[in-house]
Formats: sequence, C-alpha cells, structure tokens
Amino acid sequence: MKNFSIVWTVVFLMIACNSTGTGSSAHDQLAALDSLVNNQPEQVTDRLEKMDIGNYSRADRAYYYLLLTIARNNSYVEFRDDSIISSATDWYRIGKDPILYARSLIYLGIVRYALNSMDTLPYIHLREAEHVMKAHAIEDPQLQVLLFGYLGDISMRNLNYDVADKYFEKELSVCKKTENHRNYIGTLINLFYSKILLKGTDEAEEIVMQLNNQDSIPDELVPYIKKVNAYFYQTGHTFNEAIAHTLNNSYLI
Repeated sequence: MKNFSIVWTVVFLMIACNSTGTGSSAHDQLAALDSLVNNQPEQVTDRLEKMDIGNYSRADRAYYYLLLTIARNNSYVEFRDDSIISSATDWYRIGKDPILYARSLIYLGIVRYALNSMDTLPYIHLREAEHVMKAHAIEDPQLQVLLFGYLGDISMRNLNYDVADKYFEKELSVCKKTENHRNYIGTLINLFYSKILLKGTDEAEEIVMQLNNQDSIPDELVPYIKKVNAYFYQTGHTFNEAIAHTLNNSYLI
C-alpha cells in the first residue's frame, strides 16, 4: 500500500503539472500542488521552481508565490528575503479571498520572523491574519495550529508569558482536531514553560504527567521531554530566570 501511495502521488503531480500555465489551467495546476504542499513539500518545491510563470495572471502569480513560500518553508529552505511572499500578500490585501489572504499574512510573518526574530512586524502580520480568520469565520485547524504556535512563540520570546500561554492553550485545543501527534506533544512542551513562568506549578505538573504517559513520542522531541523532566524534577519549581534565559536562546519547539 505504501508503494501504491507513492506511485499515485507521482502520477498526480505529473497530471496536475501538465498544463500550459495560462488561464484557468494555471489555477487548477496550482491548486493541485497546493493539495500536496504539506505532505510532499520537496517535490512541490522542485516542480514550482521549474515552472514558467511568465504568462500567469496577477492572481495566479500571487498564488504561485504563496505556494512557493509554503513549500520552501515546509522543506526547511533558508529564506534570504521576503520579496515573493510580500508580493503575494499585497495582491491578496486588495482581493476577495480571505483564506488565501490569511495564509499569505501567516507566511509573511513566518518568513520575516526567520529573517529577524527581533523584528516587530512578524507579530503584526500574524495578528492581522488572526483578525481576518475571525472576521470571516475561517475554521482551518492546520492553519490555526501554525498561527497560534507562532504567536505563542513570539510572545514567549518577548517575555509576554500570559499572552504566550493563551495562544499555546488555543494551539493545544486545535491540535486535538488535526490528530497530529507531533504538534500535540510539541505544544504541550511549550505550554509547560508558559505555565511554569506564570507560576502555575500544578498545571505544569499535570502537563509533565501527560507527557510521561504518552504511548509514543516522536524521536526528535525526546530530548525536549528529558529537559522538561530535568527542569521539573531536578531543578525544582523556582527556576523562572533559568527558563527565561533558555527560552531567549531559541529553546521553544
């Protein structure tokens, strides 16, 4: 079954991308790649980078830039500037597609945060995306997890622990809808630190128990679980300054 899925992914990519790149076919082609961008980001990145978008409409070009940004981010490609996602966001700002506008704002925030984590603009873009999603009643769990996670991360690094805690709580609630175990565990870890920094020892202890009672932990998160246990059981409950220092050195998931 696994090989069957891989074969059909390749076939789907070939069919989706076999178009002239003009008119509605361009949008259909991009929409097909959009459906794969989270699960096959490297393949989508490669395909997008080989496409000729010279005849694309402004709308299709904006969609292309958004997808290329998402695919590169999901493929852990280092960003050097924010030009293409800024162009996409500018288009969607005057358009009538709130979902794509919200997505472009989120990724504009992500890219600018990657370029300069001390910049205030990423938080502004992410908050605007939150307002757009609320105003248009957009219920997209995967997008919400991404949004709340970054808002919590930025708030934590800016020492706004109460705000960070609020967003991590929101992220955890939405994680349950996505059934993404990795995101759920990562959010629990981040929430542990916000609870401790807010002196919510009992809540932090409950999170520690949840983490240690999980049936499985993704391998890449095991070291973070060990650090949580070390902080809670070995250092004691009066280590706010130590945690704050650690968080300021890129400790969050």
